[in-house]
This record gives sequence, structure tokens and C-alpha cells, in this order.
Amino acid sequence: MALMLGGATVVVIAVIIALSLRDSPTTTEAPSSGADDEYGHIGQVLGVEPPAGGAEEILVGQEAPNFRWRVGSGETRSLVGLRGQSVVLLEFLATWCPHCQRMAPVIASLYDDYRERNVAALGLNASPFAMDRRSRSSPEDMATFASRFGATFPLAFDPAVVVGRAYGVRTFPTTFIIDRQGVVRYAHSGEVPKAELAAALTAALGSS
Repeated sequence: MALMLGGATVVVIAVIIALSLRDSPTTTEAPSSGADDEYGHIGQVLGVEPPAGGAEEILVGQEAPNFRWRVGSGETRSLVGLRGQSVVLLEFLATWCPHCQRMAPVIASLYDDYRERNVAALGLNASPFAMDRRSRSSPEDMATFASRFGATFPLAFDPAVVVGRAYGVRTFPTTFIIDRQGVVRYAHSGEVPKAELAAALTAALGSS
């Protein structure tokens, strides 16, 4: 889906999700089951508001569900708190997902490229499973993911994966770009080339 965004500030909220190998599929299905702005500091999701109108899947043109998270310093932030000032790139990931693992340095590179233009980044876990696919995900699991795969952008741990459910995330990776009015302007399930995301962010910076 295409992205039209704008503004003087971009926030890259990443739900990290990944580059596939050339021969591999571009998405990973979740196994079935009944941050702070400094690298290495894992934030924690505090809650999410239900989608407007009870939507089961968030599409381009819809309002992005608000959520709150606490960064490593203890400060609480919210998506709605960024309205009027920031464009948001939100990426949902699973630490066990090989596509997400390969996507991590791509998001990190984008963050480095855009941070001087007031771009921030956030990756959220959207799977309850850790990298071993057996134990439960945890802040420690996400910190290991960040260190091992070069996710040098902010991450936040969602204990009950409530944000991913609110956004209708079913595959990894899933990426959203949200404009300064809180409206989704880009949504994509599967791996995303850096050039495509860069074009989307550039459009976002220039459109609102």
C-alpha cells in the first residue's frame, strides 16, 4: 500500500520485520498458540486503545489506534502525543522471524539516515514467542535480538501483544507509516526494500 505522509518531523516506529532471502517468502506466519531512543534500552507497552469503529484490520486512510509505552528512562510516551509534530513509522516484529532478523539493519540504516530530520524509530514485538519459538518473549529476548541483528533503533516490549492485535497484524513483518494527524498513510505486510520506505518517509516529510 502506498504512503503519503508529511511534516517536519518523522518518527519511525518500527513492528520490526524483515528482509527475506531472494528465494524465500516475504512474510512469516506466526506459530499457532491457544524504547527508549537509545540502543539497548527496551521500553515496555503500557496499553492500547481500541481501534475506531471496532476495525479488525487497520488500513490506509484509517486512524491509527493510540497506544502508550514507557521508555528505558521511565518516561511515558504515546502515539497520540506525537500528533501535530511527528510522522511515525511503526514496525511489528517477531524475534524468531528470519525476515525480521534480516530487516533489522535496514530499519537501523533508515533511522540513521533520517534521525537528523527529527526521525525516531520504534519496533514492537507482535508475537508471544521468543527466538527459540518455545519460551515466552521478554525484554531480554528483544535485547538479544537487537544486539545480534543490529537493531540499533528504539524497541518496546508488549507483554500481551495487544498493540499488534489492535492493528490486525497477522504476518511478519508488518509496517505502518502514520501521518501527523494520526492517519495511516502506508501499510505493508512483508519485507520492504529500504528504497521503498525511504521514498515513503520522504513523501511523508513533504506532504503534511
